[in-house]
Amino acid sequence: MPLPGPNWTRNVSEGDNRLFLPDSATNTPPTADVLPPGTDMDLDLVPEIAGDDHFLIARVLSVSVLDFGTQGVQAIARVARGTTLTYDAGRLVHTVSSPEGVDYALFSISESATSTWDPTVLNGLAGLDLPDGWSYSSEVLSEALVIGTPDSVAEVFTVPDHWTWQRVVVVPEPSTALLIGLGLAGLASRQRRESELTVHPEA
Repeated sequence: MPLPGPNWTRNVSEGDNRLFLPDSATNTPPTADVLPPGTDMDLDLVPEIAGDDHFLIARVLSVSVLDFGTQGVQAIARVARGTTLTYDAGRLVHTVSSPEGVDYALFSISESATSTWDPTVLNGLAGLDLPDGWSYSSEVLSEALVIGTPDSVAEVFTVPDHWTWQRVVVVPEPSTALLIGLGLAGLASRQRRESELTVHPEA
């Protein structure tokens, strides 16, 4: 972002770097229908800079604290954003599962956490302090895994200073979706033909 004048300087702050684990990702702003009424999608907060200088890419809608673990607060958050995460075939993926059987895939981990946990090896996060009833597993993918947010709301499990996991909502590959669509169309056509061929006895 350009600075408005020669007397302005950039404020540089350093924090804990985050490692991003998917092979690729796309992100789109949340849709207006999932945002609270009156949410601004863009703002002009610095009048000296022409045009809008802030654009909404995500907004936390709600947070539910599950527990307080040794790494910090464990919470589930609903975040308004359209994000697709792609893990290629052969990629090691770490997941945690809730007691209800909901799976969350690890997509971000703090660099400092890697001094204790190793996301590059199978079961490299074994021994995590998780909420009661939760479990951890890891696997090497035999085929690509694409996780999406079809309703523009991502559900994440997070310990904010350590890692973030996104709920696994699998996005089918286009070929798979096409085959499913053709299968349903064929089934409907068959049922229609069978209905037309049914002989109705006279009363």
